[in-house]
Amino acid sequence: MAVNPTFAKWAKGFSGCDGGNLKGSIWLCGIEWGMGKDHDLAKEMTRSVSRPPQLYKTADDVLRSPEGNPYPFNRMFLKLVAAMRGRSVEDYIELASGQPFPFHRNSDYFKLNLFPVAFQKVSAALWDKHYRKATGLSSRSEYIQWCRENRFPAVRSWVRRGRPRLIVSVGLSEVENFKEAFGIKGQEHEEIIDRRRLAWFADETTLAAVVPFPTSPSGLNSNQAIQAFGDRLAEIMKPTRRSGTGSSSGPPARTGSDRPLTVSMSKASDSLSASDGWNQTYSNPQAGKQTEIIERALSDNPRTPEELAEIANLIADLDDYVKPKRVTQHLTYHHESLGGAERQAWSAKPDTTDPTLEWPLVLTEVNEAS
Repeated sequence: MAVNPTFAKWAKGFSGCDGGNLKGSIWLCGIEWGMGKDHDLAKEMTRSVSRPPQLYKTADDVLRSPEGNPYPFNRMFLKLVAAMRGRSVEDYIELASGQPFPFHRNSDYFKLNLFPVAFQKVSAALWDKHYRKATGLSSRSEYIQWCRENRFPAVRSWVRRGRPRLIVSVGLSEVENFKEAFGIKGQEHEEIIDRRRLAWFADETTLAAVVPFPTSPSGLNSNQAIQAFGDRLAEIMKPTRRSGTGSSSGPPARTGSDRPLTVSMSKASDSLSASDGWNQTYSNPQAGKQTEIIERALSDNPRTPEELAEIANLIADLDDYVKPKRVTQHLTYHHESLGGAERQAWSAKPDTTDPTLEWPLVLTEVNEAS
């Protein structure tokens, strides 16, 4: 059978993703959605998946289903993140309630699955009944192979665009598929932590860690085990000093001035830098203005002005609202050394006492409200 072109387009988009911020520094990846009821795949394929979805509307949605049932994968993930940040896993509730909450499109997190179709059960009869006609593929094994050849390249492009520092993947049986999908060719490492297996591999940008399922009897199902895994991942991601021919096995950590925001400069060859987190240029942007959106686009990952503009436009949910040139202007102005002349010129302006004005309105020809 020939693959259904509607399915092909849908499967190579952000189908099977819970969403969040593709540019977030920490991702959570599963194998596929599991659903406790029948679903109409043909109908699902009519929905647009050209952009990451936003399945979670509130922080509470991240932790439990509409029926009130807990989401073990999300809870395990947030506990891991809490542990990696040097906190107790029991602080995950506080992490979940932060703003923007995890997996919000403005957050530092993104959630996806290797495969797009949600399965209630796996059987040949079920495939024939529900999925054969919709996909144009004769069996689940044919579907898996099609995804490897066609969906995985799309996932690799997401990783290249997002450049996450960490991808937490769930399901040790799929280590090779995770490696192929992410395009990370680093050496695979295996460790036993609290009698449970951790697999990880990394390149110069991203660490991918594959952990056991939180729902299996021998899985990542206790606070003690999750704390131990989080502590170990934090160790792996620590910066490793290089000397001689030695090298670190994990991705290079970026701290302080080592976190470059590689911005092309017209008047200087230096690159800009900003620390991890929000509002790290220490400006005081007006809410809803371009400068505030640019500040929220900053993270600990190196970004070009084009990438930062893309993130800012996703945050603003407006096409082409923030231009790359605008990003460069804003970050140049707030750079400790490179922005000195611009700040001095601005302070000499007679209208600087007007608190409603911001520097770019004077030094640039930006038509949009800054």
